[in-house]
Amino acid sequence: MRLWILAAMLAGGAGWGVGRQTGKPPEKAPEVVFSGQPAAAANQMSAGPAAAVTDAERLAVAITAWDLDLHLSPRAQSVEAHARVTLRNAGAAPLSRIALDLSSTLHFETVGWRGKKVSFTQGTVASDADHTGQLAEAVIPLEETLRPGAGMTLDVDYGGTIALSAQRLTAIG
Repeated sequence: MRLWILAAMLAGGAGWGVGRQTGKPPEKAPEVVFSGQPAAAANQMSAGPAAAVTDAERLAVAITAWDLDLHLSPRAQSVEAHARVTLRNAGAAPLSRIALDLSSTLHFETVGWRGKKVSFTQGTVASDADHTGQLAEAVIPLEETLRPGAGMTLDVDYGGTIALSAQRLTAIG
């Protein structure tokens, strides 16, 4: 399971009263919890490091639990999230980095481990799993390799807008 699945379902507005007439005055503008694009120095958008991640490395990351603090704005079709993600290496080889994926309309803001912010790179990868035909991928280098069967917990902040898109459908015809 990937974070983007939950983010896409929640930010889509289904069941959250989008367009519902209540007779109440409009709500005040939502408070911005996180804002802006990721800091350029810490989180470079590039195809280099993210493209070098193998399918075996991606498939080895098994998310075993998450604790989500979501801030949804159905009217703006946006989500801002703090996720505490517990994962384990389900592969046969040790991992020297972790790859996490989100919808390409979202962006990673910060990643933390053991109470400290860690550096990461992010880029896009082609995927039929998202409505845009791409995923945003954060690649987090590890100080110590994560051996098979071992786990860790990361704190991940991400957000953005999930706009309607037929990009993937038009690409496949």
